[in-house]
Amino acid sequence: LIDSMTEPEGVDLFAEVSDIAGKFMLIGVGVAFAGTIQGFCFPWFVEKLMHRFRPLYFEALLHRDIGWFDVHDASALPAEVGEDLDKWAEGFGNKLGVSIMSTSCVIFGYALGLYLSWQVALVMTVSLPILAVGAMAMGQAMMEMVMETQSSYRQASNVVDEVLYAIRTVVAFGGERRELDRYESAVEIARKGGLKNRIKTGFGIGYIWFAYFASMALAF
Repeated sequence: LIDSMTEPEGVDLFAEVSDIAGKFMLIGVGVAFAGTIQGFCFPWFVEKLMHRFRPLYFEALLHRDIGWFDVHDASALPAEVGEDLDKWAEGFGNKLGVSIMSTSCVIFGYALGLYLSWQVALVMTVSLPILAVGAMAMGQAMMEMVMETQSSYRQASNVVDEVLYAIRTVVAFGGERRELDRYESAVEIARKGGLKNRIKTGFGIGYIWFAYFASMALAF
């Protein structure tokens, strides 16, 4: 588009712009079609996969040794099973589709960049390790946030299950305030851990965008 505006006189600017706009429209149609296929196929695949995983997961729990149940709270197992299956569904669903899409964009975009202007592509290659460091730091922070938050909220869930199971005893001895303090303490630990890791994630995103625009400034 910019090149068409700097053409010498005698060139039909409107025709040039129309041609470029038509190409962008075709690209948009292709992206919309691919996005529709991605949005339908991966959730359908995950639904079929989870339909097979649930009985297999339950069967695996039934065949555990008795000692395993001594170190795991049986009342928290349903929530843990649901969380694990949700993580599997998330990983094999939209995240898998986005990962394939992003990998394809990197490979074909890099190949196209080398084909069109290998000098600029090589200059941009310098920024890839810098972007990778930011992505690794952000991914590690997000993983720590999920693990820490999941552990803390599981403890809070155990407190709720324990209190509701013995609610008559708790009320008889006037332990409502004590149990509320226990629950608030567990939730507060989860909140502080999530806040700390979200700060790390924010710094990681900021670092990635800084590296991105710095690489653009270096290339252009």
